[in-house]
Amino acid sequence: MISKQLRRQAWARFALWMALYVVLVLVVSTLFDAGQIPRGLLVPAALLPMVPAVLAAFASMDRIRALDEMQRKIQADGILFSWVITAVVTLSYGFLEVYAGAPRLSMFAVWPLMAVLWAAGSLVAARRYRC
Repeated sequence: MISKQLRRQAWARFALWMALYVVLVLVVSTLFDAGQIPRGLLVPAALLPMVPAVLAAFASMDRIRALDEMQRKIQADGILFSWVITAVVTLSYGFLEVYAGAPRLSMFAVWPLMAVLWAAGSLVAARRYRC
């Protein structure tokens, strides 16, 4: 089945890019902590791990495109759930930061929230469609 092969290839590309992302995060973090990044390279060095992250995102999109219609619908429902709940949570917390003195959170907190909500939304959708 061609779509199964495409999904495997996309998964392999995703895994490769995510592994490189992790390596680059560790290397860049170590270099920044040691003060080894020249001033003129601070921005490019900080963003370097995003190159494989973007490539991993494209591989993930390819994997979703290789799914059958029902599985794509389940993923779309999961992503929609994630988008809506993430918007509610981040906007609510933003108001708490500004008006109620809640501690500032890093933007690094947003993606893990979205990923967990995407998985939860996909599980709920899969149960709804009995897949």
